Amino acid sequence: MVGATSFVTKPIKWRQLSYQLRYVMRASRKDAERRSRGEEVAATAISGATREELVTCLNAIIATATTIASGRAPTPEAVRAKEITTAAEAMLHKLWGHGETSEADTSLATAQSGTQPALSHACGAACTMPIPRTNLPPRNVRAAATFRRLLSDRSAGAAITFGLVTPILFMSVGAAIDYSLYMRDRTRLQGHVDAAAIFSARELQMAKADSQKISAIAQNFVHAEEPHASVQTSVDVKAFSVKVSARKAFAPKMGHLFWGASPTIAVSATAKLNGTAPLCLLALDPKAGATLHLEASSMMTATGCMVYSNSKHPNGLQAKDSATLKAGIVCTAGGKAKTAGATITPEPVTDCPVMEDPLRARTGPTVGACRFNEMVVSGGSQLLEPGVYCKGLKITDGAEVTLGKGTYIIKDGPLIVEKGATLNGTDISIYLTGPKSNLTFAAETTINMSAAKDGPLAGLLIFDDPAGAEALAIPPVPLPIPVVGELVGGLGGLGGLLPPGPPREHKILSDNARTLLGTIYMPQGRLIVDASKPIADKSAYTVIVVRRIDLHAGPNLILNSDYSATDVPVPKGVGPYGSNVMLTN
Repeated sequence: MVGATSFVTKPIKWRQLSYQLRYVMRASRKDAERRSRGEEVAATAISGATREELVTCLNAIIATATTIASGRAPTPEAVRAKEITTAAEAMLHKLWGHGETSEADTSLATAQSGTQPALSHACGAACTMPIPRTNLPPRNVRAAATFRRLLSDRSAGAAITFGLVTPILFMSVGAAIDYSLYMRDRTRLQGHVDAAAIFSARELQMAKADSQKISAIAQNFVHAEEPHASVQTSVDVKAFSVKVSARKAFAPKMGHLFWGASPTIAVSATAKLNGTAPLCLLALDPKAGATLHLEASSMMTATGCMVYSNSKHPNGLQAKDSATLKAGIVCTAGGKAKTAGATITPEPVTDCPVMEDPLRARTGPTVGACRFNEMVVSGGSQLLEPGVYCKGLKITDGAEVTLGKGTYIIKDGPLIVEKGATLNGTDISIYLTGPKSNLTFAAETTINMSAAKDGPLAGLLIFDDPAGAEALAIPPVPLPIPVVGELVGGLGGLGGLLPPGPPREHKILSDNARTLLGTIYMPQGRLIVDASKPIADKSAYTVIVVRRIDLHAGPNLILNSDYSATDVPVPKGVGPYGSNVMLTN
């Protein structure tokens, strides 16, 4: 069978077109001969199928040639097109002359009369143009058929459409690829900036934090992963926050035409120590009443940090007489009790969750052979060296002692400073271990000490052995008696003897213990503070973690939290480590 699209090839082959038209003519004559022999049934079947193909092809040729010839000057091509139209119309008339009518014939007949929809139904979109009636001789049929088929060939239209769409398609693909790469690079840079903000914010917890140091840490962190990025930082050491911003140019791989100038990736992140205030005092005993106790005119001032009691006793936090407690946050796992004249600001939060000992993983130094035995420094000035002081160390009679840098292990005996003596030490740690190894800073003494800056006890000023060998105060100091109810003027309801207190007791009675810089850790100890003047007020920060703590008479224990003002590190878990480092944007 010869279809409509068989009449045109690119490039045009004129000889082949003439052969195809001759085939059409021969097929028409053979169809007429079969009819004349009486083969109507077979001829009708053949004629119907063949004529539909021929009608489609001829109408396509007519429409194309007419389009070429119409509206043009009498050029050779236009003349040939008119001749082809006349020849094709003659062939259609000859096909109709056989006297048989099919659906395609009817449609074509209607089309010849000028009805456009019928012609479209018979031969499709290729025959949608009106067919003029002409009587030109059937010459140059090949040229006309070629032009007609060239214009009606849908494959040529698809190629043109594809050619027009292809640049847009390629640009869209390029844009998609570049956008994917842009988002990948942006996500990576954001991750590095987030990590830099968190990492540098932790430096606020570890040591003296100044803006230049924190900025350098953040910039180096980002540049380690993104060497071509520009980094800016903003550090607020008071608010414990670090903002890190980074920018870098993005080089498009495919989309230079639609990007124009290379875009810039810009990201930022802010990390802050938040969630709670920094932890500056924790009383660990989970059951005892008056685990954190203030009486008489004593004061505790910790306005920039949190004071916490783990005791679930109804009187786990207790303030009597005219005692005053001021802190950023006051929290107790149990209840609170205070007499009418006592003040606690802000109002304590009760039923808080028990806080695990944040320093429980810390281990003491290795205790070697005794370097000194029952050493006593009486009067004069002396520089002491680190080492193991067996049977204790006593500084008395106005002696002025300076401790050299290092760790001082006080074994099986007390550390006593008394009778107007002075004890100074910078970059030191004191470790108390064994029975009777407790601490007494007597009244009218001067104490100025700051903790080690590095080493296994970095940040720990006084570390009491967690093993809990007995070391009670001499003379003994009675345990505080819990009050009953929240606002009770007297005592009562004791219900028997008080349970025993911690096995180790330490006393700070000095009126001139102005510098206690670092962390005091006594997990099995009771710390008794009884003085008439401020304690630790000249320290950049002081953190206390003890079993129990009692404030008597009129001391003002000041727990500062200016962590950025010193290069003494804060042990992980206390100070600003009481808060989590979180991204705020």
